[in-house]
Amino acid sequence: MPFTRLLQSPLFFACPCTELRLIESLATLPRADLEELAAGAEPLEIQCDYCAKQYAIAPHLLRPMLVRS
Repeated sequence: MPFTRLLQSPLFFACPCTELRLIESLATLPRADLEELAAGAEPLEIQCDYCAKQYAIAPHLLRPMLVRS
């Protein structure tokens, strides 16, 4: 079957994970779970399932999510 190549681009592996995206995903947890995580002293150790990058989220970064607006 004849075809016309419109574009050629290289393939590459890239994961869009960031610490901010991880914190935003934690914001979807129920309030009780967020309170428990924010009350801890140790950072949350989370690994991206896609690229295996390790993140350490400090509990103080979760506390602003608990403030009612």
